[in-house]
Amino acid sequence: MWKLGDVVVYGSAGICHIADIRDERFGDEIKKYFVLKPLFDDKNTFFVPAFNEALMAKIRPALTKEEAMALVRSMPEIEPEWIDNDKFRQERYRAILESGKPETIVGMLKALYSRRLQLSEKGKKLRSSDEIFMKSGERIIETECAHIFGITRWEVQDFIEKELSI
Repeated sequence: MWKLGDVVVYGSAGICHIADIRDERFGDEIKKYFVLKPLFDDKNTFFVPAFNEALMAKIRPALTKEEAMALVRSMPEIEPEWIDNDKFRQERYRAILESGKPETIVGMLKALYSRRLQLSEKGKKLRSSDEIFMKSGERIIETECAHIFGITRWEVQDFIEKELSI
């Protein structure tokens, strides 16, 4: 089980620390909640009910430095996940972001980058929903890597490119 101060990833919220574990009263019941604060966003706080298995399942440990480096080095081999049908793509990408799984987020991002490039060659742009998915995926990957590698979020892309050019 998680403890106070642990650094975790919470679904699409990204990398957080457990700022508090406390009992909250709702009506006649007192239930335990984990209070998560994003490391790179001091405006949000997430209260995750310990009794809700589905929400607790969205919490995963942050990658270790070795796992993060392995992810970075495996990025060229991760297959892009593009879905032509807008509705199915939105459902799938929403699920990918909620899972917080870095490998699937990278696959989603690769598909979106590729699609954006294809469209820009025709003078077109990505759909606004795809742009939102891309920004959310970038934020999740960048903030976790920034924390792990001790760099700023804005340095992550250059760090990845440098690692892959070795």
